[in-house]
Amino acid sequence: MLTTNKHAGRVDAAQPTMIGFLRKDIAQEVKSIVKKTDATSDIRIISDSLKEELLGFQSEPCVILLQLAASEDDEFDVVEEFLNRNPHLSVIIICDDVPFEQVRRLMRSGALDILPRPLKEDEFLVALEAAFVRVSNAKLSGGSAKTGKVITFMKACGGVGGTTLAVQSAHALVGRGRRKRKVCLIDFDLQFGNVAMYLDVEEGGELSDLLRPPEEIDATLFDSVSTTHPSGIDIVAAPQTVWSLDSISVEQARKIIEVAAQLYDYVIVDLPDYWTDWSKQILESAHGVVLVMQMTVAAVRHARRRIDLLQSEGLGNVPIFIVANRFKKPTMFTSDTIKQDEVEKALGHVIDFALPSNFKIVNEAQTHGIPIAEAEGGRKLAADLNKIAESIVARL
Repeated sequence: MLTTNKHAGRVDAAQPTMIGFLRKDIAQEVKSIVKKTDATSDIRIISDSLKEELLGFQSEPCVILLQLAASEDDEFDVVEEFLNRNPHLSVIIICDDVPFEQVRRLMRSGALDILPRPLKEDEFLVALEAAFVRVSNAKLSGGSAKTGKVITFMKACGGVGGTTLAVQSAHALVGRGRRKRKVCLIDFDLQFGNVAMYLDVEEGGELSDLLRPPEEIDATLFDSVSTTHPSGIDIVAAPQTVWSLDSISVEQARKIIEVAAQLYDYVIVDLPDYWTDWSKQILESAHGVVLVMQMTVAAVRHARRRIDLLQSEGLGNVPIFIVANRFKKPTMFTSDTIKQDEVEKALGHVIDFALPSNFKIVNEAQTHGIPIAEAEGGRKLAADLNKIAESIVARL
């Protein structure tokens, strides 16, 4: 853990180190902030070009601080290539001004955080804390600081089956035997979350237990809050009582997702119907968005509004997968069914997957808190869900 000198107790001799590649205009400022912590640092001044400084650089898992000059056209490519080459490093980038599309690319390449100038001390310390936790976890596990995939589930509107698909996708991804994977399912619906009910989980921690100051949200706290379902899925349930929408801060949401991604291969997030600053933050951290809808006029209209909202909020680069739930193929005897090509034209997006309606099977699975595959007659529907889940993760 990173601590400031005024709060420091016994210092671990095996402190993680930070290596910084900075220009003179910011090097002293960074040194003065780092001195307030019990971390060690090695600040290297960029004398010529960042490319030359990073050429041939190798290191065990550690924290790397890079200053990116947006005015230098080639530096973005240099940093992106460095991130792709060193997934085991926890990289924080400081820059003057980077277009949002480039920020997204850097985050997808593995940047842990991107901080604007002028540098704010509190934001910098929070970023360092997260980076050192990531490095410590990697060293404890004897591997690299690998980050899991974050998949968010959005509903076009209420009642379309989004939570059901999020739960069953978690069942599909957790796998069995040699394909066993670590999966966490987080219910961010502060007011009417149903994940715990659908999995028949009555006791355990709740999302509200994670709502601490960001610097206190770490792997230990997360492990104490999550509940392991018999299927192997770890669950962070929604609060049992109704909480205000502003109970979560943007920074808390970012830290919760960040820590979860360090601990799991896949993090499934069930988002609420409403839009907040912190739900936007979660979507910014996501590797993919699953938008669940039905083939009704109202659901199509709301789905289009969701797509437009993502575009207007600068989230157009996040991959979107549209699932038409309870899908009925039109026949010569059904004139009231909306045609798929008409819906896709209205959405401006293809329908990636379609699932037939099967209320009896889904209801049995939810009632008993079991995977659909274990419900009577549920194998075919489970197979369809497995194909969808595997197809999505293969495209992330």
